[in-house]
Amino acid sequence: MVCGAALYLVVSLKPVGTIEWIPYDQAVISKAGQEGKPVILEFFAEWCAPCRIMERDVFADQEVVRLARDFVAVRVDLTNVKAFHDELLRGYDIRGIPAAILINRNGTEERDLRIEGYVDKDEFLERLRRLLEKQ
Repeated sequence: MVCGAALYLVVSLKPVGTIEWIPYDQAVISKAGQEGKPVILEFFAEWCAPCRIMERDVFADQEVVRLARDFVAVRVDLTNVKAFHDELLRGYDIRGIPAAILINRNGTEERDLRIEGYVDKDEFLERLRRLLEKQ
């Protein structure tokens, strides 16, 4: 019994990794809305220092990773310019990165929960929880 308890503790304390981002595709966001799933739409670039800090300190936090599993996590990678980026940035009124748009189960952005710039894990968790509570 002691060995079983020790094994359980080791497995349960194992790091959960990072958020598993799906590369941006409007079809993914549309499908999430049709299925009634909330979405995290995150704008990121490798050259963005605050983005990389959030990747390390927020998106790899075990509590954040666990809660993000209740969402469809979509990432717009702006590292290399793509033809659709300008239209997408204008459409969501993104003025800088990092930025995260939280979309409810009906497919509508919850504007008051938008994240613009660096936020710590506690603030990110708070916004995710608030969206889930609204549902």
